Amino acid sequence: MNRLPSPPLVASTLSGFVIGVLVTLLASGVIGHTSSNKSVQTTPVPVRSVRDELLEAKLQRLATKVLGPAYPTGPKTRFLSVEVSTLGIGLVPPDVARTYRSVVIKFLLNDHPLGPSWRLREAKADVFALLKSIYISGLPVYDMELVGRFHSGAQAPYTAIVAYMSFQSAGRIPWKRWGRTHEGQVWNLLDYRSIAKKFA
Repeated sequence: MNRLPSPPLVASTLSGFVIGVLVTLLASGVIGHTSSNKSVQTTPVPVRSVRDELLEAKLQRLATKVLGPAYPTGPKTRFLSVEVSTLGIGLVPPDVARTYRSVVIKFLLNDHPLGPSWRLREAKADVFALLKSIYISGLPVYDMELVGRFHSGAQAPYTAIVAYMSFQSAGRIPWKRWGRTHEGQVWNLLDYRSIAKKFA
């Protein structure tokens, strides 16, 4: 005659099963932690709407000031171009789509006398400086793509770095408190980044 398992044995077996299910759900992301997301800015704060032409002019002045001249010699400014575009329909709330814009800025990267590794460090510094200056400016910028172009001597200019930051990632960063010591952290928080092999 088969004996039924004792109640303590059944309870311990069920407890182990429940714990195993919870661990699996946590590991797979079905159950997530919500407390860590409380500080993430998920909705843009209201800002004054700016005409696209005026926004481009403001961004050009800001980027030109941040980037400064080419080193050691070159054009007076490293800024190349800025383009703003509307956000995708249905991807954001209508009031956000009416006010905020996606931004693409192209600029020249400086060379460095100490070689490629230092050249890359300077490029990351450029990315940090541009992102910080624009995101604390109060301008209606939702997400941003930065394209760094480089040429040395007779070499034809090429795209050396591309850095993209979404609004969600930008909202995680305390821009006003972070300085140059956080350049590496901001670089790692980019949603997309690429570096040409011949640049670094």
